[in-house]
Amino acid sequence: FLDADDLLSSEKIAEQIAFMEANSLSFSHTNYERISFNGDALSEAQKESTIPAANKIEWIYPQIIEMCSIATPTVMVTKEAIGALSFKDNLRIGEDICLWIELARLYPVGLLAKPLTKVRVSQSSHAYHPEKGAQGDLNIAQYLIKDPHHSQHKQEIAILINNIALTLAKRINADPEVIDKLLILTPKELESLPTVQPISYEKEAITFADVEGYFVGQLKPLIPSPVWSFSLRIYRAVRGLIR
Repeated sequence: FLDADDLLSSEKIAEQIAFMEANSLSFSHTNYERISFNGDALSEAQKESTIPAANKIEWIYPQIIEMCSIATPTVMVTKEAIGALSFKDNLRIGEDICLWIELARLYPVGLLAKPLTKVRVSQSSHAYHPEKGAQGDLNIAQYLIKDPHHSQHKQEIAILINNIALTLAKRINADPEVIDKLLILTPKELESLPTVQPISYEKEAITFADVEGYFVGQLKPLIPSPVWSFSLRIYRAVRGLIR
């Protein structure tokens, strides 16, 4: 799954195959480093991925729905595992994550923590265009909601959707005080904050009836107006898909 502008180390394929064969894996990925469009090294903060530094083999479904840290150029899948699965041709952004979620539901995922891939960061990358990342997350959420199996994991889908607004705000707004406020609204902290409540969801279905009040009353004061407006449109779109 090598994108045209990314790079594989000369030993990646051999080492990853050996890792998969030694552990009887059907699906694996590796750590990676980010490089500039010209191939130059980035700062330590920019170039490192957020993947753990130790090899792991584990079932990551359904948690992968909340956040997927698998970089497409690092993936290796056996022919038997890929089977009839494929990228979703109707999605321009997020189609790779949908496939990784499908595979993670069926197989344990192996992480080879050695950075064997260089992912190129350019002006067209999601890091420079948060709206692309948000659109990808929305595409993923819509796909999951429509799927009879994935749609059962409503809490994970709710967290994925909730993160769209927070991701946009953290990337676009450079005001440290605003970012600090947004950071406390991460899923891990959301439940315990007495003055900020997460989007409510019932036992059988996610409830978005009060989502606009949630935005207006609690997130709007913290998020720049253009970001808030865009995020609210995303929520309204997703709300219409949930029954």
